Amino acid sequence: MSTVAESPFPWLEAPAKGLYREFEAGSLGHAPLLHGPKGIGKLTLSHALAETILCHSPLPASGGACGQCSACQLMAGGTHPDFFQVARAEDAKDITVDQVRELIDKVALTPAMGAHRVAVIESAELMNENAANALLKTLEEPPDNVWLIVVSHAPGRLPPTIWSRCQKVGVPLPDPKQARDWLDQAGAAFEPAHRELALTMSSGAPCLALAYLEAGLIETANEIWDTLSAIAQGQGIPPQLSEQWSENAQATWTCLAHWVCQLATGHVSIVHQPDAIHASEARRSPDWSELWNQALEGLALVGSGVRHDLLIGRWLLAWEDRCQQAA
Repeated sequence: MSTVAESPFPWLEAPAKGLYREFEAGSLGHAPLLHGPKGIGKLTLSHALAETILCHSPLPASGGACGQCSACQLMAGGTHPDFFQVARAEDAKDITVDQVRELIDKVALTPAMGAHRVAVIESAELMNENAANALLKTLEEPPDNVWLIVVSHAPGRLPPTIWSRCQKVGVPLPDPKQARDWLDQAGAAFEPAHRELALTMSSGAPCLALAYLEAGLIETANEIWDTLSAIAQGQGIPPQLSEQWSENAQATWTCLAHWVCQLATGHVSIVHQPDAIHASEARRSPDWSELWNQALEGLALVGSGVRHDLLIGRWLLAWEDRCQQAA
């Protein structure tokens, strides 16, 4: 995203312009914390801010980097020597202290070109305790002309010592029409009903909704609902179902949490009608929230090494029992 005007996400234009104005005025803190729901483009915004800081000729009229200078060209190619990024490794459960220490060592060096160095910490809530402690000293005493852009989907999980030393920049969800219009264009290859369900499942986060569509999660969600409906109608739990669903535990728990939430709130998906259970009964039943909490707990345990087939098996038994009570 070389300039604000070229942003692929129109809802980021206002926060991007605000960050640019602060940088131009010299009031941008050395550690801006971009926080908000997952799936709204915060990482894209962090890169736009990094490009602006490193750009040799930022554009005062439109805001953002010029897109033409050598620094912008290097950023576009992912080879700028003064830009660094750290994220959880694909096979790890957190951001490690070694990753953070390596990042700190890099930003402490003299810039290779220009006057600044910039680092982005992606999903900073995933730092383990030692990693967060290692970052703390740099946040307290940052090197000159160094910016640490912290990105978090769950700022409440950040240690208070980290949270208090960052400049908070909230990035809100786009309004529903803007999100729907963007997804209609970006996800035009998918059925309208699937796009609508994806937006519902992502709580209105359009980038996450598109990721759900591209990953086939909506088809999975529909299949899971069909199975849950069959169980609710007394057809029993299919053999080996928990083992099958545990093969992609993250998708399964995401879908289970969504459908139970739909029942608990009395809302009905445009794709499915839960005929087996009347919505008014669901609204006044406190038991749906327990199944919802269990699904969220299962989702939080993805990657932890627990036996998801056992957890899903217990959840299905609880679902079957609850549906029999509500029948």
